[in-house]
Amino acid sequence: MKPHGIKTRMRPIRPLFFLMMYLIVHLTAGQNAAIDSLRRSLPGIKDDSIKADMLVNLGWELLLTGQYDSAIHYAGQATVPGWPSASRA
Repeated sequence: MKPHGIKTRMRPIRPLFFLMMYLIVHLTAGQNAAIDSLRRSLPGIKDDSIKADMLVNLGWELLLTGQYDSAIHYAGQATVPGWPSASRA
């Protein structure tokens, strides 16, 4: 007869815990790679609409990682000719 303790009940949860930790680490690393890539490519963009799109995407990626101040900073820079900018509103 098996003893009914915490150790026997926690055994099935252990692999699930390690799987969740693995996924969290790799998903956040992927977001950081996307953020770094967007930041590196921004200075070389000449087209305003493409640059605005990249700034908005960078803002969303930063928002998803909890970097709220940076997200507002980059998304606020996204202006398209003919559209009112956030600084004038």
